[in-house]
Amino acid sequence: ADEVSELVAKRHNVKRENVLLGSGSTQILRTCTEVFTSKTSGLVAAIPAYEECASYATLIGHPVTGVKLDASLKMDLDALQAASKGAGLVFFCNPNNPVGTAVNGADTRAYLSTLLKQSPNTTVLVDEAYFEYATMPGYETMIPLAVENPRVVVARTFSKCFGMAGLRIGYAIAHQDTIAKMEAWVSIDAIRIMA
Repeated sequence: ADEVSELVAKRHNVKRENVLLGSGSTQILRTCTEVFTSKTSGLVAAIPAYEECASYATLIGHPVTGVKLDASLKMDLDALQAASKGAGLVFFCNPNNPVGTAVNGADTRAYLSTLLKQSPNTTVLVDEAYFEYATMPGYETMIPLAVENPRVVVARTFSKCFGMAGLRIGYAIAHQDTIAKMEAWVSIDAIRIMA
């Protein structure tokens, strides 16, 4: 695992401390939902979007607020902004599975900047599972922002364009303090499973 983490860090020009491996990105999404939501600070996500975070939040009894896509099937950033204030976690699936639309880098950064000022306890999980398939002009990763800002996490997976779904390897890139929080939960969860 350490060798894979080092390779991921090198590929993205980040430090090993900025990387957390998971059993596919599913484990990363569940870990973020567990760590950053609660019964009073729930999950906000566009609808439709990949359902893992919303399903898991519901399973553990944390509230979920869905925000409908706009007429062009893109995330409605104004509506998402309004719904996200006070949330524990915002799931920002970009490109959005299952609709295949994406938000460009400038608009994503503007949304994140405003949200993180208005809602100081909210974390945003940017799911970039389909990053390699994005072709829209201006689309870009949020990895540089995630490394700098402890309230932004980027999730990636080897299950899509790399064709490694059977091996189930995904990863998060985030600020080292955020990775440490997530690692602590993964360790607790592993102990519970083995008990």
